[in-house]
Amino acid sequence: MVLQRLLVYGIPYTYIPHLIFYIIPECLQFLLPSSLMMGAIVTFARMGAENEITVLKSSGIQPIRLVYPLLTMSFILSFGACYINDISAICRERGIRNVLLNGSEDIVISMLKAKGEINRRNFRIKANSVENGYLYGVSIHYMASLTSTPIDAEAQVARIQADKDRRVFILELTNCYFRGGDASGELNEKESFLFPIDVFLPRDTASHITNAPVLKMIKDFSILNKNIKEAQDNLAGDTTVILLSSEYGLYDSEVIKNNRANLTEYANTYKKAIIEPFRRITLGFACFSLVIFSAPLAIYFNKVDMYYNIAGCTALGIGIFFFLFMAGLNLGKQGVIPPWMICFADIIPIIAGVILIKYVSKK
Repeated sequence: MVLQRLLVYGIPYTYIPHLIFYIIPECLQFLLPSSLMMGAIVTFARMGAENEITVLKSSGIQPIRLVYPLLTMSFILSFGACYINDISAICRERGIRNVLLNGSEDIVISMLKAKGEINRRNFRIKANSVENGYLYGVSIHYMASLTSTPIDAEAQVARIQADKDRRVFILELTNCYFRGGDASGELNEKESFLFPIDVFLPRDTASHITNAPVLKMIKDFSILNKNIKEAQDNLAGDTTVILLSSEYGLYDSEVIKNNRANLTEYANTYKKAIIEPFRRITLGFACFSLVIFSAPLAIYFNKVDMYYNIAGCTALGIGIFFFLFMAGLNLGKQGVIPPWMICFADIIPIIAGVILIKYVSKK
């Protein structure tokens, strides 16, 4: 997920080493359940290869009884894994924000070199060429808020410098002409503008929710639902006024467009973020679901060569879980299925594990 965010933000790969410390909790989300599963498979596969399972059966002891303490331990660890998932979200956001701040100049320069422009909802900058940190043939459009006057500027040369303490970019323009705002005027040899760093960088509209602890996430969801309702009421009220007044041309007004854009943004944010709590729970309880499925499976295949047993059980356990997990994650984000259905990545292995336990006990 961290690497996915790197691609979204356009962060150069040279900054990946700065994220190593923050990525560790993220990796534990997958390493902990995988390690528990591998431990259970290797243990029972080795016991089968050395005929220890046969000895237990001949002594009147069901080998499946050895699974129960392991299940208890993995079930308890699942709660700890859910807590780790909370920590990883906080570390991930802090790490990416630090990298974005420290490497903001390089990120913006590399984006302008690659695409020639940065286009956001209220901000746009274009450059014909970029050389040695200088921008040539620059045009800028910026509107600080929906009620403020937009600023448009053109310059022969521009230079971007980041003030990390104030979290702003200082944009120095040479031979520039601009209009709008308090800076409206004619041709100027030198002008400087301050822009928040955030307006230059791509943003994930749902990241402020998905990279927070679950308790804060619940609070953010209530605020988001309130914003959605307000946007719907505003759009419904404006539409009613238009219908009553028969001024149908107002459908294309800036107010209606902004209300539609706000409603779309809120709805997309909700659709992306609502699956995050279920994702964390599913990955946390993978500790239990993978063990309850793989342990009796390894006992069932105890007659098979140990290495084939380990490879087969591992591939089957990981394949089933991650196929269901990724399918549920993608379909849930798209709104095709309810977000809670991602939990089937745990439910199905648990059901299969219970069936295997009963079968192995009878066998």
